[in-house]
Amino acid sequence: MVTSILGPIVYNILYFLFYLLYFSKLGRGKVSGSPPPPFILIANHSSYLDWILLDCFINKTLNQKVHIIAKRKLLKNPIWRLMIWYRKAIVVDGTPNQNRFKEMFETLHNGEILVVFPEGMRAPSKDLLRFQKGFAYLAVESKVPVVPVGLVGFYDNWPRQRLLPKLWPVPMEIRIGKPIDLHLNCHQSKEEIMKSLISESRETIERLLQSTSTLRG
Repeated sequence: MVTSILGPIVYNILYFLFYLLYFSKLGRGKVSGSPPPPFILIANHSSYLDWILLDCFINKTLNQKVHIIAKRKLLKNPIWRLMIWYRKAIVVDGTPNQNRFKEMFETLHNGEILVVFPEGMRAPSKDLLRFQKGFAYLAVESKVPVVPVGLVGFYDNWPRQRLLPKLWPVPMEIRIGKPIDLHLNCHQSKEEIMKSLISESRETIERLLQSTSTLRG
């Protein structure tokens, strides 16, 4: 009852404070198109802004249902806990869990978008951390494409070392890469396909982050 009442209120407050502030009011964000779902969207993770802006972008701009993978430790924060419940995020604790995987597969089977941060944690710098293989396993087993996304400027605005975001935001951009389709064949094992997918996904996000910016300060 409390979640159903407070959830949309808090969500729209966050939408106003973060999404409108960084994208609409300042006019400094650029977003591009995406393929029809279902698919797994993966992105670099270096800021507190990552999940809320991605969620707002997909939910309000693309009008698509999205489920984000969230770590259980976020439940300790009452605001994040409320948002996790309201937005129906899938909570994981860092260990393999068949029930959670079943929930993720059902999300994709229902034609929805699953958002995964393959680094598994917020990076302490702009450099990408090692990618974990969970998203690749989901993609191979469910046979859906992977959409790589580069989040540019997010770290500059609110890195994990800062308690609050910058009062004067720097330009930000959501760069959506081309979908990576799986090339399944009988000559490769699932492990080999997953390894190739992880490598290609990481290289693509690196290129998206390093490409010439279209943002203006």
